[in-house]
Amino acid sequence: MADPTKGTLGLSTLSGLGTFGGGSLGGGTPSKRWMTPGWCGCCTCTYFLDKYTRADNNDLGGNWTESAGSWEIENYRLITSSGTGLCLCDVENDHDEHVVSASLRGMAIGDQARLVSSKIIGEDSYWFAEVTWQATTATIELYQRTTGSDTQRGGTTTLYNMRPSVPLHIRIGFDSSTICLHYRRDTGDIWTEAVSYSAGTTDSMCGVGTGTVNDEVRFDDFRLEQHGTLYERCPKCESECYSCSGAMADEFLIVPTGDLDGIPAVKRTLFPANGYVVRRHMSPASPPGSHCLYRYRIEPPVAIPGFATVGVVHLSLGSQGLFGDPVIYPRATIADIRFVFSMGGVAWRKIYTPPSESQPYIDCAALSASSGFFLRDPYRAWDGPPIDWEITAI
Repeated sequence: MADPTKGTLGLSTLSGLGTFGGGSLGGGTPSKRWMTPGWCGCCTCTYFLDKYTRADNNDLGGNWTESAGSWEIENYRLITSSGTGLCLCDVENDHDEHVVSASLRGMAIGDQARLVSSKIIGEDSYWFAEVTWQATTATIELYQRTTGSDTQRGGTTTLYNMRPSVPLHIRIGFDSSTICLHYRRDTGDIWTEAVSYSAGTTDSMCGVGTGTVNDEVRFDDFRLEQHGTLYERCPKCESECYSCSGAMADEFLIVPTGDLDGIPAVKRTLFPANGYVVRRHMSPASPPGSHCLYRYRIEPPVAIPGFATVGVVHLSLGSQGLFGDPVIYPRATIADIRFVFSMGGVAWRKIYTPPSESQPYIDCAALSASSGFFLRDPYRAWDGPPIDWEITAI
């Protein structure tokens, strides 16, 4: 059992764990991938992907233009030691709206890697996200470059427990009115917003670049995708389902509090005094807004007379329209704890804050004080006293 004395989840307690590296599969120069209609509503959200899984070469292939600096493919990554470098992907979308992402890695203190969006053809103007690595931290900033002059847009996001050689995945989404910058620390994480800024997209030409380079900067998994404003289930300018600032915790301790003696005896075993340690679990097949979960498998499953056995407890954090309809039920911040029956039924009740346009994300520091949480069984009305949950990042 995890240590319950750890600090309650808040904006200053988050820490990302794990790293990821380049692929090792072989392959030739990538090209557009038009496929049969898929679940996203278009052919496929991804219309260009380059993992650089081809032989080491100074020639990047027909899909890339080295606009500034010297670039090469080495050990299945795109690398450069050139400062103020720029390498553009020649594949463009049929729409100006787009999403571009890549893995960025600086190898020395002070190295700066950039992800480039909306390059205006024939002009030294574009947007870029810049990651700067320091000894134990990394910063993320958004810039607009206009005819060679850079202006920072929005604030600076600082990530802790980072160091040179640790990669960071960066994503820029650009629709007709907003550019948004997201990050994730590893492929098991989900996207968290760093900066959002009102702007109009100009083009879908994207690429990578550098600022200061003291050693070497590496790129991997460069991807261009359709934007969710055009195809509903493609990426959008919003966090996927995690709405706290900072990186995701790998685990949470969820502890029931309140009048536990008032719970019907047949269900009391679902509420152990020490709570549950739920661990991050990715389930891409689930509906949008719930596909990022923390869960604990109850062993052995709890058998409740007259009901199916309960085998799993879930926690999910998100920001979405209540009851699945963001029009009828406006956006609200949600912490969702569910007990799942083995036959597919769900006993659950959502904790949520009042809908607010000015506060669209979860105030994680307030989760430990949330009240009015009930256990509901799927066959009867509300059952049992209110149960509060203390939710703590561990």
